[in-house]
Amino acid sequence: MNETHTSVVRNVLESNGWTFDKIVPAASIAIMTRVGVQQASVWIYPNGSLHWEYHSEGRNVLSTHVTAIPSDATDDEVTELVSAALVYVWHDINLSYARRLYIAYPRKDEDPLRCEVLSRVQARMAHGSHLVIHQGSFSWFINRDGRVQMRRGDRNTYVPGRFWPTEVAFLSNELLDTVEDLVFDDPRITKFKAYIPDILAWLNS
Repeated sequence: MNETHTSVVRNVLESNGWTFDKIVPAASIAIMTRVGVQQASVWIYPNGSLHWEYHSEGRNVLSTHVTAIPSDATDDEVTELVSAALVYVWHDINLSYARRLYIAYPRKDEDPLRCEVLSRVQARMAHGSHLVIHQGSFSWFINRDGRVQMRRGDRNTYVPGRFWPTEVAFLSNELLDTVEDLVFDDPRITKFKAYIPDILAWLNS
């Protein structure tokens, strides 16, 4: 991409709230979602194309968004191409799960799904037993005091906290239907533990 086109792209993006990186040919913008602030990015390739990126639920929801800038395009044409691309980019970002929830319910306590799931979690933990959540190849054992024990498959393996959903609110009702209660000394509970400091605050909110 020539310097003139790069300058036009930069002007369009910056006028729409994007910030250019000082080192690499890329720009980004903060996105408010139900799981906190996320980031969308656009990369400027040497061949004159823009590649967009925004990750939600483990995938780039903008993976199919590639904006080609013809080498002979006028400044007005570049402006139009980038402006049009932004419309579609925002459309798909706003359709992503956490972003969609934020738009519908800016406050967590207004989300009816969160209220319903919270009620079910509290009910299941009211007896002081462990809550067991099976998620893919992982099993999470949660005690009411906030301790969390986990297992992956048939091996006692410590799993980094990044595998834990950002909020308990995002446990689906279908997932909760697979939960079973275990007594404290059940042999299936592993010796490896992790601590989620805000789980009690969440459960009691």
